Amino acid sequence: TEVLPQVIKVGSRMYLLGEEFQAAFLSPFKLIVAVDADLSLTATSPTTIHSGFEFSPSRYLTLRVGMDQNQKSG
Repeated sequence: TEVLPQVIKVGSRMYLLGEEFQAAFLSPFKLIVAVDADLSLTATSPTTIHSGFEFSPSRYLTLRVGMDQNQKSG
């Protein structure tokens, strides 16, 4: 038999800089911050967190950096 993973995924994205209405600060550059987590409903799997930044100094260039937390095995 196969067991389905019991995980809830939650996350959020925030536009810090940009020309859009939803940006926190008006700027010709774009800066987006994203964070999400995998919440395990069982005690055997830990919660993992993923986060990242996306910076666009122009419409032709986008730089991304992030962190992906892996589960420890064994």
